[in-house]
Amino acid sequence: MQNKREKDLKNLESEQISIQFNEKLESFERELEQCKNSLENLEQNTLKLNSNLNKLAKYCKTLFWLLLGLIGCGIVFLTITPPVVIGLWIIFATFIIIIAIFYYLIKLTFKKFD
Repeated sequence: MQNKREKDLKNLESEQISIQFNEKLESFERELEQCKNSLENLEQNTLKLNSNLNKLAKYCKTLFWLLLGLIGCGIVFLTITPPVVIGLWIIFATFIIIIAIFYYLIKLTFKKFD
């Protein structure tokens, strides 16, 4: 009788342990699925980020060459024209540059990134 009780207790304990193990296993499987989903999302976001960085690098190269051309034209302009005309153009160019900077800053501020 005592033996039977001990066996029943051991069986009950083993069943409880098995139930707990199965619950933990299921929770780990759910967590694994969540981790896999978040990893896929991170990979997609990484691809988008790389694409945006490539575009940015292309724009930076273009901006560099435009700036280099502008500096070259400025040097030629300063060597050919008289001082009064240069002063007027400097004032005019300052206004245009300020307007362009504000335009692109406002455009960048309201741009939605995916």
